[in-house]
Amino acid sequence: MGSLYRLAFPEELRMTRIFENTALLEEFRGRSPEGQTPPEISRVYGGETLFPGPYGDRPYTYCSLVCSLDGRIAFEDDPVSPLLARNNRLDPEGGILNFWSLMMQRTHADACLTAARTLAAEPEATLHICDDKLIRQRMDHLGKELEHPLNIVVTRSAREVPLDHKIFHSLEEGLHVLLVTSQAGRRRLEERDGRRFRFIEIASRDDEHRIPELRQAYMFPEDNACPVLVVGTLDENIDTGLFLWILRRAGIGRLFVEAPQYMYHLIEESLLDEFFVDFSLLFAGGGIIAGMGHAFGSKDHPHSELISVAVHRQNFLYTRHRMVYDATTSP
Repeated sequence: MGSLYRLAFPEELRMTRIFENTALLEEFRGRSPEGQTPPEISRVYGGETLFPGPYGDRPYTYCSLVCSLDGRIAFEDDPVSPLLARNNRLDPEGGILNFWSLMMQRTHADACLTAARTLAAEPEATLHICDDKLIRQRMDHLGKELEHPLNIVVTRSAREVPLDHKIFHSLEEGLHVLLVTSQAGRRRLEERDGRRFRFIEIASRDDEHRIPELRQAYMFPEDNACPVLVVGTLDENIDTGLFLWILRRAGIGRLFVEAPQYMYHLIEESLLDEFFVDFSLLFAGGGIIAGMGHAFGSKDHPHSELISVAVHRQNFLYTRHRMVYDATTSP
């Protein structure tokens, strides 16, 4: 098992930035603990790329999607989202830049989040950084503790957790993993094989004394036991606010979300701070879109404002947005 995918990106890889929200970037500079963009990231991404630090009681949260021009996140006949970029035949290099952008976002993250359902559909999906240059930038310029962000797998029910997936078997290559579930999920995991797991239950903020134990469990797992965080007291649900509070107390300053349904759950809770959307200028058609089942009303809906826009040739558009939840009509 293991053998994390590695790739050295071409030296000439670069996108062209065509718009910057200078006021927002200045704000981010003031809120960023690093204060400057790592040079490799600045060169490829076309300019300053800073992320704010955490809020007082939760990590700074951001997410990423690649979309077709008509807003689909996958082809119906092969629903693996990277194909939207990889199969852009007019601009293969633009597709590589989309993958680089994903790696850049992981580089800034302390933890990356995916869903058990995603792992079941994608046996090779691990949330690691494949390029050694970006790993060095992460360690030397961003001061991260681990070469790869902590991989967090969220499952409310624990019905679809593929325990043979390589995400759970790559610790020797530096990939640390935390499974997060509900009370019902814990029972199901215990029924499957309780000896494979180390459960840390945090029912409320009164259990803050257990957070060092949690951190020890995912940083230094023992006896090949997968650490499992059981959040809150709800039977089939995870208390999202408590979950983010726990991550912050455990030292997670930035959380990168790579699960579309969870992205929209955070938006519904006004807990997502940023949204990266890369557009591969092809048409996919069909019905696989982000946000299915998460409809907003015409009078009550979130907004976003652009942070930056970049292009590659005439075939790719790379956009970065800040979420706005308290928008009012301009005079």
